[in-house]
Amino acid sequence: MRRHYLSKKEKDEILKEVNSKLKISLEPEKVEILESKEFSCYLFDSVPALCKTEDKFFPHLKYLLKHRDTILPKIFVDKGAVKPVSSGADLMAPGIVRIEGDFLPGDIVIVEDLEHKLPIAVMIAEMSSAEMKVTKRGRVARNIHYVGDKFWNV
Repeated sequence: MRRHYLSKKEKDEILKEVNSKLKISLEPEKVEILESKEFSCYLFDSVPALCKTEDKFFPHLKYLLKHRDTILPKIFVDKGAVKPVSSGADLMAPGIVRIEGDFLPGDIVIVEDLEHKLPIAVMIAEMSSAEMKVTKRGRVARNIHYVGDKFWNV
């Protein structure tokens, strides 16, 4: 892995792209990048904050744990879905308890444990929030980041 600080211009470009794609406002003082052949991760003031893979930016779970005020859509799951989802399984419709926010297929969503109100995975929605609310069976979101995965130990 290669690690270095971004210039002010590079930092501004990344933040502009992230702010437009994820619709969140981030203003770190220092931004570092960790690059591998598979992915890139950005550290904001030395905390893993964003990762990029498959040309998609998504928030790092460690950043979400410290910054609970994110405006990204959230899907809350029941106790039975917590272990499989936090171990890398995709989200299936029966595990959903509540959905906060609106999203479309392909959007980044945060999956949280309903009981503890903690983020356990970052996923790509496979259907809209409206469709997900009425779906009773099948896979509804694809897991791209979970506790203990390759991004977790950045």
